[in-house]
Amino acid sequence: MASKAVFGEEKDAASASEAVSSFCARVCSPLQLAYLGDAVYELLVRRELIRRSAGISSPAMLHEETVARVRAGAQAAALARILPRLTPAEQEVVRRARNARPKHSVPAGAEVWEYRYSSGLEALFGFLFLEGQLGRMEEIFRWIQEGDGAPAPAPR
Repeated sequence: MASKAVFGEEKDAASASEAVSSFCARVCSPLQLAYLGDAVYELLVRRELIRRSAGISSPAMLHEETVARVRAGAQAAALARILPRLTPAEQEVVRRARNARPKHSVPAGAEVWEYRYSSGLEALFGFLFLEGQLGRMEEIFRWIQEGDGAPAPAPR
């Protein structure tokens, strides 16, 4: 199952639920992919913080660090760093999500371009999760973690 792989276990590639997930990844709207990807990305961030929890002992501190990493500006900067390394298909998922127009307003504290780029990153993680490409998802997440603190170009 895909959820097991997020925690480091391998999935059974022949499962029927994966076929459904793969189909959904291809027909879901970019905003649906971003909705799912938001949860997947936050789970990966939380897992990483627990792994590196030396010095972060309280749940409040963990939450604060999680919020700092999943806010729109941080996700936009992460996407700007990794975008050149993505495959053309992955870049297309990102592009479609960046260009999607949600019916709600941009969250306070985020620029429109940051929100659109963060939606692109979230859609990418939602797509990879539904496609069962968990190894690729982990690789991209690792690139983001390696780049934490590195300056990113401001895409606009």
